[in-house]
Amino acid sequence: MAQGNEQALPITGFKGLDKSQPVPRDGFTRSLQNVNVREGKVTGRGGVTFDSTFGTAMSEGILQLAPYIDTSLATTLLRIGPTKVEKSTNGGAWSDITGTAFNGAAGDKPQWADFRNTLFFTNEGKDTIRYWEGTGNTTAVSSAPKCKGILSYHGFLILLHIFDTTDNEFKTRRAQYSETPTTDWSACAAQILNFNETPGGVVAGVPFGESAAILKEDGVVILRWVGGPVVFNQRLIRGAFGTIAPLSAQAIGEKGVIYLGTDYELGIVDNTAYTPLPPNVNDILQNDLYKTDVANCRSILIPSEETYSLFFPRDSGGNTGRINFNYRTGEFSYSTYPSHAVAAAQTVKWTKTADETPIIAVSTKTYTIDTTAKADNTSATASTEISRFYDTDWLQFINSNEGRVVHTASTFTGATLVFEANAYTKCKVSVAVDRQNNFRFTKTYDLRAKRSGDEYVWVRYDVPPIKCEWVNLRIEFINSTTAKAKLLSGALHLITDDMKRDVRRSASTAEA
Repeated sequence: MAQGNEQALPITGFKGLDKSQPVPRDGFTRSLQNVNVREGKVTGRGGVTFDSTFGTAMSEGILQLAPYIDTSLATTLLRIGPTKVEKSTNGGAWSDITGTAFNGAAGDKPQWADFRNTLFFTNEGKDTIRYWEGTGNTTAVSSAPKCKGILSYHGFLILLHIFDTTDNEFKTRRAQYSETPTTDWSACAAQILNFNETPGGVVAGVPFGESAAILKEDGVVILRWVGGPVVFNQRLIRGAFGTIAPLSAQAIGEKGVIYLGTDYELGIVDNTAYTPLPPNVNDILQNDLYKTDVANCRSILIPSEETYSLFFPRDSGGNTGRINFNYRTGEFSYSTYPSHAVAAAQTVKWTKTADETPIIAVSTKTYTIDTTAKADNTSATASTEISRFYDTDWLQFINSNEGRVVHTASTFTGATLVFEANAYTKCKVSVAVDRQNNFRFTKTYDLRAKRSGDEYVWVRYDVPPIKCEWVNLRIEFINSTTAKAKLLSGALHLITDDMKRDVRRSASTAEA
């Protein structure tokens, strides 16, 4: 029950995770798990869905997922293993389209490129590149050099880190390109690029805007088409870190390319400069990233949400951590998937009117993630429960005395939280005080509308009055199989003590 002399301390404008600071920053928290922060709101992340048809196991471990987009803008998803490739249309059953078996191996990091409605891919140079045009089996391009990287840029298919049959070795800084890649790979000088700006080898290429970022182990070169006899211009970006995690790289529109650098931090490179992501994002990588397996990180982009996701290893068990970073707003959140080590990831639109769907591969199976599933399903009958929560972090009522900020002890009486109304979701609220991480007075509330047509529901969390100076409210999100709980705003309720004397004032200052 609200008390007449209560004061409200608003908690709004949620900005996400920041573990880099010893004290909380406004809007940020040092403690959240399995939630997404977007546009100042917090949502319990979706679960992992297993579908018996789509989740049918491949006969070998999946190394990569690649989308083929036809002229109707429908997507067929390919899953690539060491020796074979299979396709699924609209999330349906998988069928084999390999043709001649590959010679790949577990641990390969295949790359793909969409060139003129044809999907090309390479398996780290174990075989020549393959292509698929939407029907039949994949076809090998016997005239092309083997390569470890591939990109489609400005009307050319460019193969990176190519094999030289004359010297019988890979040329780590060399590339070759073609305008007709299914038939012509004439190795004349005009079709060769050398990225000798740094000693390191090329690991990936990512087009963005009017340029392409050529990612090397020790730097980044920007490639631009200029036409004429020169064809391409290339320039080293000073201060840009290289990468050994080629599948961490994603183009984020005109903003550039985001990737995981050799400094174990995420950064964005564009036509002119390299910019590391803020410390609050990179701190979790410095502390939680299992650096031994950093080369195996995977990533996806969800364009409609302007969100980049990095799946990274927290230990030797594979990619079980996930960073979600909104590259427009800077909002950042963190999730874990203890039962799903992500071996490959891809975002697809099964049809041109469908929502974007993130897909992951775990060992031999494929799963849909970020759905409204309540748990992380591991099979048709087994699942892992998810703990989803957002802490407000330590908040303190602030008052002032003669213009100086004075912190006063308070009595915490509860909180009011505003959620999106939904009859199928719930929330759980608890509180810790005075920097002791002992959350007590746990209460659960359903989030159904109080009246028909209400968009929002107000949850009043009441506790026995607690004398304290610091308050940390934990809000847990309980999704259903059909909906996600969403927090919009709230306020802590406190009864403040009488104003305390400002003990830091000069002895010569007269008392008020």
